[in-house]
Amino acid sequence: MLPFLLTIEAAYGADGPPECKPPCAQPLFVVQRSLNANELVYQANLLAEGFHPRVPLNVYWLMKAKDGAREELTNMERNRAYGIKFLSITPREVRFTVKALEGVLFRAVLDPAEDGSQVRVIARVSGEEMTVEHVFIATKGVGLMPRVISIEFTGMSPSSHARVVHRILPGGAPGEAPLPAPR
Repeated sequence: MLPFLLTIEAAYGADGPPECKPPCAQPLFVVQRSLNANELVYQANLLAEGFHPRVPLNVYWLMKAKDGAREELTNMERNRAYGIKFLSITPREVRFTVKALEGVLFRAVLDPAEDGSQVRVIARVSGEEMTVEHVFIATKGVGLMPRVISIEFTGMSPSSHARVVHRILPGGAPGEAPLPAPR
């Protein structure tokens, strides 16, 4: 059974995250893994004129399996698993990949909303564009490089505003979309 899936809404309650008035850091989405309760938080670093030009996004651990403290990624985690590779950075949009999900192109878009959030993350998963809120990585094994069984993206369809969930497998399997090859 999968552990409780945390969305940004669940983390902050029905009112969502606190209003982000630049300069600020706004949580974008979380990544949970089947290994433990620790979570990765991806956040936008905003200035008055838009995304920070050198460090537009940041990622860190919330160590929920321990004391809930924030910890930075190790060099290995940043370079081989959960780090961000920036493809382009403008004041209003950042295109990036996540090392462990390199087949998925993410776009962080500056788009102020009524709830006070400033940025949303859009990705094309299983051929459908979605606003990403949560990623769950199911793995098998322990150690430095456990085997990925599936990756589940949860979010919202920008066109219908319906909740969408896409489950993909590295290499694919019957009835499920494979993780695209890295570009």
